[in-house]
Amino acid sequence: MKSIIIDLGSSSIKLGFNNEDNPKYELPSYIGETSEQIIDGKIIKNENKRYISSSCDEIINNLKLYYPIQNGIFKNPDDINLIFDYLFKKLELNSVQDISSCNILLTEPLLSNNTNKKNISEFLFEKMNISSIFFGSQPILSILGTGRTTGAILESGDMMTQTCVIQEGSPIPRTFIRKNYGGRDITKNLLNILIKKGYFSYRENNYEIVKKIKEKYCVRFFKDEIEKEENIIYELPDESKIKIGEERKSCTDIIFDKKLLGKNNLTMDEMIYNSINNIDINLTLKLYEDIILSGGNTLIKGFPEALHQKIKSRNKNIKVRLFTPKKPQNCSWIGGKVVSSMDNYKNIWISKEDWNEKGENIFKQKSI
Repeated sequence: MKSIIIDLGSSSIKLGFNNEDNPKYELPSYIGETSEQIIDGKIIKNENKRYISSSCDEIINNLKLYYPIQNGIFKNPDDINLIFDYLFKKLELNSVQDISSCNILLTEPLLSNNTNKKNISEFLFEKMNISSIFFGSQPILSILGTGRTTGAILESGDMMTQTCVIQEGSPIPRTFIRKNYGGRDITKNLLNILIKKGYFSYRENNYEIVKKIKEKYCVRFFKDEIEKEENIIYELPDESKIKIGEERKSCTDIIFDKKLLGKNNLTMDEMIYNSINNIDINLTLKLYEDIILSGGNTLIKGFPEALHQKIKSRNKNIKVRLFTPKKPQNCSWIGGKVVSSMDNYKNIWISKEDWNEKGENIFKQKSI
């Protein structure tokens, strides 16, 4: 039976079948709402029409955008139906019969609550008649997706940064750390900086523009003084132009500076240090030599170097080596693809019979 792999991110959703090497689609995870519709250039009043993901593109300036998935959880359970219906249509699964012929593997954050899993399961089992579901924690899947059965990882995405260790294929719960900060904090920081410079007002649509600027130009380190002083000229959708200079780097301080994160929060080097040092000392040194980086936030230029520097500064006697997969933003999805065909994890799939018999109690027995 074919499996659908869905990596539910706060910023984007990666989607595809497990017989594909990479996600078939990477879709923005926002929903657009409007009381107006544009037809032949004329504004027609409408009643709260909603557009999902890439269907927003053509009229995005007339929409109010919001993100239904926050820190890996659907804020409003009603959005689950809307999002999944859209995803199934993208995969050309146009009937309950088509959908029920597939298994579904879903990614989720570490330490995810059962309420979100329950709401998703109710929809997929009871309305879509899915035969089985697998819930897998994103960083654990990412480790397994690199071919390792033992490893340590730091996964930093749009709204969360997570660290953990697995040993011989088994997750070690005492190493699980999750903090709610990531790429979105950088984007918002850059937006605020550009608002103060008079380039923008604050609306979600401008947030999307600034997010593209961040992804293309933001850095953690400047290579030299020339690069530091160089202004980037960026053309906005209305063809006006803005200059971006030092803020390319300063906007990233929000997730690297302990003072900005807050004294009760953990920096990324503290997270990976605490995770690795919470296991058998005999394995600790080996893990420091092969720390995996995953998640879209790790694509910021200079991210690996900044993290390496911070980890190394905690203990100069240890050898630290970071490994970044070819497409770190796809690691969780690729790990889901790998795990979906592994015999070792067949007993963690939740069948419809499991759901009918035990309901949400099944999550205590079957998830990684």
